[in-house]
Amino acid sequence: PVGPPANTSTTGLTTALALDRSKRNTVVVRAIAGTWAGKPAAAVDLFEAALYLSTNPAQAPHLGPANAMNLAAYDIELYLPNLFSSPPADLPDTVAFKMRASDRAPYAYILTMPKTVASGQSVWDFNADPVRSGPDSVRDRYGKLVSALVDRGVTAAGLQALRMAVGRAMPQTFAETLLYGGGLDLADGVVNLQPGTVLQVAYEAYQYLGTASPYASYLNGYVGATVTTYETGSVVDANGRWLVGFDAFLAQIAQAMNIEAPVKAQGKQAGAGGITDAFFLNFRQPFVRIVYPSDFPGSGSSGTPFPSYNLALLAAPTLALLDAATADLRAHRDQIDTAAVLYFRGRAMLTPCVRVTVNDETRVVPLGTTVGNLLESIGQRPPVLGLSFAGIRFIRMAGTANTTGTARYAFGDDFPVRFDWDTNVAYSAAVDWLNLPVLAGDRLWTQG
Repeated sequence: PVGPPANTSTTGLTTALALDRSKRNTVVVRAIAGTWAGKPAAAVDLFEAALYLSTNPAQAPHLGPANAMNLAAYDIELYLPNLFSSPPADLPDTVAFKMRASDRAPYAYILTMPKTVASGQSVWDFNADPVRSGPDSVRDRYGKLVSALVDRGVTAAGLQALRMAVGRAMPQTFAETLLYGGGLDLADGVVNLQPGTVLQVAYEAYQYLGTASPYASYLNGYVGATVTTYETGSVVDANGRWLVGFDAFLAQIAQAMNIEAPVKAQGKQAGAGGITDAFFLNFRQPFVRIVYPSDFPGSGSSGTPFPSYNLALLAAPTLALLDAATADLRAHRDQIDTAAVLYFRGRAMLTPCVRVTVNDETRVVPLGTTVGNLLESIGQRPPVLGLSFAGIRFIRMAGTANTTGTARYAFGDDFPVRFDWDTNVAYSAAVDWLNLPVLAGDRLWTQG
């Protein structure tokens, strides 16, 4: 025991303890009435298993799980459902990610992220890189894991389950949070749309005032018009295929409709008028990606029918075909046959968004929004200083990330992110803990 027992006649008690991360602090409660003492309750840990933020300013800002007060690295195990259309002959091992068959029903597989590896990076190894890339890096080994799963016949739904589990439970930098958890690859200028994403489309209309005005070349062009949002979710079609679709109702009713595909010839393609055009047969696929162009037409242009100069949506039955189509767009090879292509007329801008909760108010915010941005919106972001925080609570939804192997899914048994465990770290003059990006379902509460 740390000291003598503390007595209270109320339901609460506060006592100061010196922080010693080498110890495990527990509390035991028992009822006392005069000379009579009840049976002691089971010991309860004072430490909360949660996601904790990094304190080393020489490393890229990151967070990771901890299950003990010393915040030591440990082997992370993720219990996964069946991922394959048929059982593979073997399971992948890419050093930082090791998969084996599960011994706990109903889970089929266990993905282990070891705390140490013989060479290269483990998921626990951090440096100054915002995204850990290069040979034998975390990104390299995760990419090899996905490739190995594809080679073994992973289903689209299985791959989505794996992506969500890794994106929410793996130790990762703030930038990697968007890459693994949000599908945003800034280096390639693409976003892989996942169920739960809200796609915002900002349409523009063309204003034409004729040529009589001496300012016509400045006044003619695109102007802002309607901003519309479309829900992205998983859809199971009449043939039992798992797909990524827009608008649950339209995704179902479109199966009974014949929606004409965009006309295309010699690389040119007709643009879409609205989300209805995303339901032609070849666009109903399990993998959907936004590809942002390196060059985008100016507001004074009349637009272009070449998809590679627009914000293009690609849909494909496999990741390999999706990647091939992306490479073609990047090279301005617009006659694409490996994937279905769609872009919206009118110089439309596409913004992937996520739904979060702030003080019990649901909001839709752009992907890339940070905890600090949420606090700014309610006038509560503190300055970037070495301050300790109080009165802030943040929860990250677990999704498919099951780390216990229990056969019961407890809604609400998610991942707290502890902003109040230590002094806030200013990694630079403008970046601190509050620059953590939010993911779909995140919840933030503040007092006051």
